[in-house]
Amino acid sequence: MMSVGDELARAMIERRGQRGAARYEGRNGQVWRLYTVYRQNQAQIADDLGISQTRVSQIISEVRANIPAPDLDEMRQQSL
Repeated sequence: MMSVGDELARAMIERRGQRGAARYEGRNGQVWRLYTVYRQNQAQIADDLGISQTRVSQIISEVRANIPAPDLDEMRQQSL
């Protein structure tokens, strides 16, 4: 079963095309979902994935900076 975060990411990828897919796939997408959907803190994510908390913070910032405003608004609405 797909999580709400996975479903939202898939919908955004389909709407935006494959150019936006990279930010929601792989480790960056996993970090983003753990942080935003599963509400893990950066230290937990870092420990789970074997990377530094600083790198987790960088990934979150990179992903957030590259999400178009309409998608961010949609994510905020779904999190309410």
